[in-house]
Amino acid sequence: MSAPAPLPELTAAHVPVSDPRVEPLLRELGDEYSARRGLARKAVAELQREATTRGYRRLCLTTRPRRPEAPSLYLATSYPLFDTGADPESIGPLPFEKHLPAPARSGRAADL
Repeated sequence: MSAPAPLPELTAAHVPVSDPRVEPLLRELGDEYSARRGLARKAVAELQREATTRGYRRLCLTTRPRRPEAPSLYLATSYPLFDTGADPESIGPLPFEKHLPAPARSGRAADL
């Protein structure tokens, strides 16, 4: 079996979820969860980077229990806010959180 083709360089765009460009991203992320080639992890990393840049100190994500790929991804990158030993179907949406680092300072005098 040959290795998958490398992914093209990713560019982040800030758009509302109602933007038509979001639909293919969500569809492809679903495909990515099934194929695990790294796009989903890159999307979560970009979300974390952007949240940090905007000054957020905590990121909260939720997923449905019937999407086992998403909880696996979130468990690898954040912390569950539920009993991982419980039946996921009894919990409802599965919440996760990640504490983010403080944004890097620019070094300007006004920031000191």
